[in-house]
Amino acid sequence: LSHSILLRSGLSNHKVPPKILVDKIATKVFGAFDRNQDGFVDNRELLAGLSILLGSYRNQKLRKTFYLFDLDGDGSISLDEMIAYFTTFFRVSYALDTTFHTRFPRPPEAGGDQKGGGDEETKGKFYSAREVARYTAESCFKAADRDQTGQVSFDEFKVWFNSSSSSDIHE
Repeated sequence: LSHSILLRSGLSNHKVPPKILVDKIATKVFGAFDRNQDGFVDNRELLAGLSILLGSYRNQKLRKTFYLFDLDGDGSISLDEMIAYFTTFFRVSYALDTTFHTRFPRPPEAGGDQKGGGDEETKGKFYSAREVARYTAESCFKAADRDQTGQVSFDEFKVWFNSSSSSDIHE
């Protein structure tokens, strides 16, 4: 990190152990992403935050975010690509935060993936990263695929992305 970034973030680069510095920056980034301050970063907040970090112009930000999803580079996003993107996101989230899985409890009568999150005692009591990713991707894809072709074009992605209630932070 450059000294100017540390100064602008209110942190100094001396007498601060690296772990504490990283935790402070992570807390600031999380707070910036969590626009409605509910303690969670939902997929809209994540996309908005990533778009801000990845570019300086609105259309460039949207394009870069779009390309995060477009894994095969064909200019459109399939449901499988969206599932893959969110699976990676949720697996990393589950791995980095050992309590993250507790945000997705499985009703006792629900079947499905018995891996879930957590340890042996909680196995099967929570939805797995893959299950949460599939649900998130299917919900997002349904909203984004406006012409129902099974592919989300950049124009559809832009409409879907900008329909977020937090679109004011994309500017």
